[in-house]
Amino acid sequence: WVAGTPVPAAPMAGADFAALLGDPAYGIAAQPFSDFEHSHVGDVEVGAKVVLVDTFGPQATAPAQRGGMFRLAVAGLYRLPTGQRDQPDHFADLGAGQGQADVEIRGYADVALGERFWTSAVARYAIQRPDRLVRRITDAPGHPFPESVRRQEVARDLGDIFEAEVAPRYVPNDEFSFSALFRIQRKAADAYRGTFDVTSADGTPLSLDASTLNTDTETTRRTAGFAVTFSTVRGHARGRARWPLEVSYAHTIVLSGKSVPRVQANAIGLRVYR
Repeated sequence: WVAGTPVPAAPMAGADFAALLGDPAYGIAAQPFSDFEHSHVGDVEVGAKVVLVDTFGPQATAPAQRGGMFRLAVAGLYRLPTGQRDQPDHFADLGAGQGQADVEIRGYADVALGERFWTSAVARYAIQRPDRLVRRITDAPGHPFPESVRRQEVARDLGDIFEAEVAPRYVPNDEFSFSALFRIQRKAADAYRGTFDVTSADGTPLSLDASTLNTDTETTRRTAGFAVTFSTVRGHARGRARWPLEVSYAHTIVLSGKSVPRVQANAIGLRVYR
């Protein structure tokens, strides 16, 4: 009935739609749409970071005193599959994580180009490990209410992710800094595998191929933004501030990409040092 639009009938009421989703006689057997709340731990990360070279010295949080100083660090982490996945029987559910393991390597570089101007660069590469999960296999994207017989356990290998960003910073004094952000991210296409022969609720035989879930999973994203930060870290070191902390405001926007929404984000951050 979804593919046969327009449906020659009056619009259904909420109770009718809930029955259509939940009544096993219609074959969908899903939870009705409703307001709900749930919370769960996300995908926990465990990692380590090592500084290879650092010519900034112990006063790295202060404005650079000369150009040519640099810092280089590398990091690695393992992302545990602790997050709660979105539920295949609730079409509006949002999971608390991917629920599969990742291995990620990162590189960091900071370069002082002058007394008040420096640039940071970060590169990340995430290897997403394969797993198995339950999904409703559709014949093509855009089918919003697949039948319950399409609910099958499939093999999944999410596409690896590469991300690089550059953040130039201007530090006019010990308290304020202004920065820009340019980031590019590319995610390879996912790989779902599994074939199944099932029978629809109306008796129609169906041949399901999980590879249809791969469609539109390859993404690219180009992001730009800026940030303003107020810091008392240097003032605390000189005895002029009681608490060593930073307060920041950041704004980012997705400029362009493939298979991603063009969204804007605003963030307020607080960092307290010991």
